[in-house]
Amino acid sequence: MRKKLRIYGVLAQEVSKRIAPKLDFVLSKDSVEAMRDADYIITTIRAGGDHMRVLDERIAFIPWSPGQETTGSRVFPLQCALFRLCWNIAS
Repeated sequence: MRKKLRIYGVLAQEVSKRIAPKLDFVLSKDSVEAMRDADYIITTIRAGGDHMRVLDERIAFIPWSPGQETTGSRVFPLQCALFRLCWNIAS
């Protein structure tokens, strides 16, 4: 996780600096610390890890498939699960 946070987190931080230089951008492995006093939260939770990401990307090319997890019929239950997870962390 540290490697990915270092790679993708720093990339997101750099994009944030270019788009909104006054935005206070914080990277953290501690979920409670990350959400304390936050106005915005960007999550990168992936059940199944990188293997599942590859599978999700390939499924999108299968005709008549529901597509990736952010589109199609699979989006609602996944968003509910993500909301519940974030709610539990924030509570």
